[in-house]
Amino acid sequence: MRTLKFNDENEVLIWRGKKAVLTSILDALTNRLILLSILFLLLDILIFSHTLVKIGPKSAAEYLMKNLWLHYMPLAIYLFGVILSALRSATTEYAVTNKYVYVQFGLMKRIVVANDIDDIEYVSLYKDIYDRMTKTADITVFTTDEVEKNGKTVPEEKFLKFENIKEADKVYTLIETIRKRTCSINDPAFLKSLAKFTDK
Repeated sequence: MRTLKFNDENEVLIWRGKKAVLTSILDALTNRLILLSILFLLLDILIFSHTLVKIGPKSAAEYLMKNLWLHYMPLAIYLFGVILSALRSATTEYAVTNKYVYVQFGLMKRIVVANDIDDIEYVSLYKDIYDRMTKTADITVFTTDEVEKNGKTVPEEKFLKFENIKEADKVYTLIETIRKRTCSINDPAFLKSLAKFTDK
């Protein structure tokens, strides 16, 4: 993770990774813009059918050629969604240190979000159909912050998500091991025990 700056100079990087390429491609192929492109296509078919009935096949064909760009719009919208999803996947990186979990993302501007491991309430592991096919998973780290609402301090749940990562079971166990430790975060013996989670 080239541009990531840790919050603490004494942090020890244990694991880092990116989204799995194949799973990310599958996710990109079913991006949210596919619904918009389908609606656009149905509207296009409806307009063309109406034109065909109203002015006849020959005139409808001329109309089709004159407005060809309009008929390619659903495909363009879909491909834009695929490319955007792929770029987001390529520019998203994850890291786990002995003190924080990090997600770094952004196309033009790099954004780094970090959660203190001691603030983590619980961790979940999720696998959808694509994850099962490609042997990846999503890990979600949940924390609770105190926020002011209507003059009162109330707890608000927040989360950080590692999407489409390989060896998700190992990363999940790593985070849980650090979170549930019974010794100092900087204990040399504890840090040594985390070596098995380090990428070779």
